[in-house]
Amino acid sequence: GPLGEHDEDEDGDDDDEEEVRVGDSDSKEEEPEANGDGEAMDLDFGGSESESESEESDDDAPFDEKRAAAIKAALVEAGALKDADDDDSDTDEDPADAMDDDAMFGIDKLLGQAFKSRREDINRKKNLMRATRDFKFRVLSLIELYAKCQPASPYLPGAAMPLLGAMQDSLIAGTPQSSALAERIGGVLTKSVCHAKDLPSGAGAEPVTGESIAGELKLAIRAAAKPAGAGGDAKGFAKPAAAVAVYLLRVLEAVSRLEKKSGEDEASPDAVSAYRDALEVFKTNKRCRLKAPFFQIAFERNPALAAALLPDLAALLEAGADKESSRGEYLRAEGAKLLANALSLGRRRSPAVGVAAAKHRDVIVSAVAAAIEAPCRNNAARAETAKLATHCMEALGRLSPDAPLSTIVDADAILNAVKKQFAVPGMPPKGVNSLTRACTLLGLAAPEAVPGAAVEPSKKGKKEGGASGEKGGKKSGEKGGKKKEKKGIREKRKGPDGAVDDGKKVKKSKKQKA
Repeated sequence: GPLGEHDEDEDGDDDDEEEVRVGDSDSKEEEPEANGDGEAMDLDFGGSESESESEESDDDAPFDEKRAAAIKAALVEAGALKDADDDDSDTDEDPADAMDDDAMFGIDKLLGQAFKSRREDINRKKNLMRATRDFKFRVLSLIELYAKCQPASPYLPGAAMPLLGAMQDSLIAGTPQSSALAERIGGVLTKSVCHAKDLPSGAGAEPVTGESIAGELKLAIRAAAKPAGAGGDAKGFAKPAAAVAVYLLRVLEAVSRLEKKSGEDEASPDAVSAYRDALEVFKTNKRCRLKAPFFQIAFERNPALAAALLPDLAALLEAGADKESSRGEYLRAEGAKLLANALSLGRRRSPAVGVAAAKHRDVIVSAVAAAIEAPCRNNAARAETAKLATHCMEALGRLSPDAPLSTIVDADAILNAVKKQFAVPGMPPKGVNSLTRACTLLGLAAPEAVPGAAVEPSKKGKKEGGASGEKGGKKSGEKGGKKKEKKGIREKRKGPDGAVDDGKKVKKSKKQKA
């Protein structure tokens, strides 16, 4: 078939039968004009209105008021329905009592026409929805082909956000057709539009300007941060959103260099502002859907951006360090992961990272010490944070290989943080090994960790455990005794030739009889 067209089973006329009430003829709904007169059909590319119409009941389908008026007039003429002007009597007589056979046959004919008109309206609505859906898939196929043939088109950056918004609207609709459309849009974004490696031609002029691309980047980050889908989250939306953000970031960096807003080893001020706001939302808003991989992809593609955001990453290690909270544990672990990833980019790949790390060294070391010292409810998160904090220290030392780590890092602050953490019992061996290694890297002796206290079961637990143990022992003893008794009986009853000797008759084989 044509490109983008999907085959579906056509619904027969028998499957479209609906219950129709004659009293619905007073409805005030109007039927939209047919497209046969050459009028343009208004199609929504976002997918929200057209997909929501598919969920409406068939009782809300439009009908022809002229045909309904003609049926009503015929019923009045046949005597099955009284006219409103002639209804002056107070009697509650049934109109069907005064009807003859001819009038009844006339009503049957009119009712058949009503059912037929209803089916035609339903089929017309389904055909319109099917045509709209196929048209959207054809448009997506056209965009995909255009992105592959014209990767340097100046119109591709402007097409990324409308497609991402259409995908989000389709996910919110939650219907099977809208889900298929959202999946198709995600594939076009990740594999075609955002996969273009060429810089848009005419960058620096309309429509590819630094101001316009910066606005699109902020919108992309905002769309990735808020919940998507009918249930609050949607699988498959995070990857296209990250792809759009990285693509717009790359275009923005190129346009900023052309406009001389940033140097070769410097990040665009607009990009730094957009991602700093994203980190702030990630830190303060619990409903934020941004994850660490969203920022890691941007830092790996643009190390200068990671260098500019080192103080903001260090601030995540101090989030909620003064009290126990699961949110604080999560933010410290994610912040340590992002900081270690940014510092591991190294001097060779990005000299800006080494320069920024030397400039903000005190802030980074203070944040690492705060993360080590912070109290934790979950011992697993406690050990993971200690491990990631040690990785941050190692990455910071690799940026200055000629100097010992004790001259780069405040050894006393790290040692005091380790002592406070080891004073709390229950540190897992994984965390103990990580912090011991951190002290060894600084040339210091690690303090001893307080082992976790043994958890004593409650009296109630003892009683329940004892009772269950007694019951279990009794049951197992009884079962074992029964098995032994049965086995002993069988052994006693067997004679030297394998026959039973307890006075019971046993059938012998033919060989034994011989």
